Amino acid sequence: MYDIVVHRNVAKNVKNIPKLHLRKLSLLLEVLKTNQLPYIEFDLKKIRGTDATYRVWIGAYRVVYFVEEKAKTVHILKFEHREKVY
Repeated sequence: MYDIVVHRNVAKNVKNIPKLHLRKLSLLLEVLKTNQLPYIEFDLKKIRGTDATYRVWIGAYRVVYFVEEKAKTVHILKFEHREKVY
């Protein structure tokens, strides 16, 4: 089981996100604890040029996260509207 670490900027931005997308984010966080690459449940793609950084679509929003295998940790780096995330 992996630990989830949410970056503080993500925690700040959550206040402005619609509830529907927050529910999906919550579901994603629960799935990431046991499955770090949930290709079936979510639209997941690896970010090019990185070793273990991925993005997930949640409606018009994107979640960018990094998997740290040695520490068994998933770091949620960004959760923003698709126009601002990259």
